[in-house]
Amino acid sequence: MGAMWLREAGPPKAREELSALAGALARLERDERDAVILRCWQGLSPGQIARTMGISTIDAQALLLRSLGKLQRLLTQEQEEES
Repeated sequence: MGAMWLREAGPPKAREELSALAGALARLERDERDAVILRCWQGLSPGQIARTMGISTIDAQALLLRSLGKLQRLLTQEQEEES
């Protein structure tokens, strides 16, 4: 992705992992990416995410579950391709 923060992220292994994460996040749909960022980086609860995104709490929970599962599959797939 070439972002400056990736180049300054520390040891090469950490930079590789951050690069993989950034790439996987970029492959998510916008609402999926927003939900993951709001939960994992902003620390919002599903109810807070629901209010922020204008959806129901149940929909926010389902979106988080789907998004995190997709993110995990993308990261696993990328790791397998590198092996």
